Amino acid sequence: MPELPSHDALDDATLLIVGRGGLYPALSVAAAERVSTVGAFSAETAATHLDVRDIDGVVVGDGLSPRKVEGFLTLLAEEPRYRDLPVALIGDAPADFDDILVNLDRVGGNPARLVARLIPAVRLYAVETRLKRMLASLDAGGTVDPQTGLLTHDAFWRDLNTAVVEAADRSLPLALARFSFEGAYEQRAGLDGARLLARLIRNIDFATRDDDGAIVVALTQTDLRHAHVVVRRLAGTLRNHMRKADDPQQPITANVTLATRKAGDSLDSLLMRVMGEQVVAAE
Repeated sequence: MPELPSHDALDDATLLIVGRGGLYPALSVAAAERVSTVGAFSAETAATHLDVRDIDGVVVGDGLSPRKVEGFLTLLAEEPRYRDLPVALIGDAPADFDDILVNLDRVGGNPARLVARLIPAVRLYAVETRLKRMLASLDAGGTVDPQTGLLTHDAFWRDLNTAVVEAADRSLPLALARFSFEGAYEQRAGLDGARLLARLIRNIDFATRDDDGAIVVALTQTDLRHAHVVVRRLAGTLRNHMRKADDPQQPITANVTLATRKAGDSLDSLLMRVMGEQVVAAE
């Protein structure tokens, strides 16, 4: 039975602030005092954040054209994953959205008041998300870590051992990659990175997060050339979304050690070439 976290669910929440008007700086400051935030100066960027990150609330601020606001709200309304998101809207939009976006709140332009009204709904949504992760872990028989969405250590090493044996028996390619991160970063940044990777890895691959924050990914049926392509894509996404604790504007560097299974490789010999610190690609 996975252990349910006891800390405030707001500590795990992320608020998306969309806009580029005069209220944007004040909104960012007011929200950042209470919850982790992600900013987007355009509706297109906001849509990208929604697709790759766990967002628990949205503020649609000023500075966007009515057409852009309506288009963004339409995206939220048409995608079932987003319809229950708490949304605070500054400005006007068609009343039709009130019947679809059940947590849409039309508020004035006072940033502190807006954040105070939205935070309780964001906390409840984060609690719901936490419970969904727990249910997913239970449905998987406890093999999925409810905090990251990746496999637990035991499940990962068991599946990797099976994958190595099958690759040897059937002469299939197999690659193993380890993502480690330079510099200090907050625990939340590490969780965000793990959850991002859980969304991005292919269905045929599986991964786990080590105690030191590094992420190990098994790329099944993948030779070295294709493994490089997959790893570059994953590393690029992590770099774009993980930030340093002392400077949120600076991305965290993801160092990658990559190796492929050689003839005669066992699980131990494959791991010997991956778990080092140097960023290499195995021959």
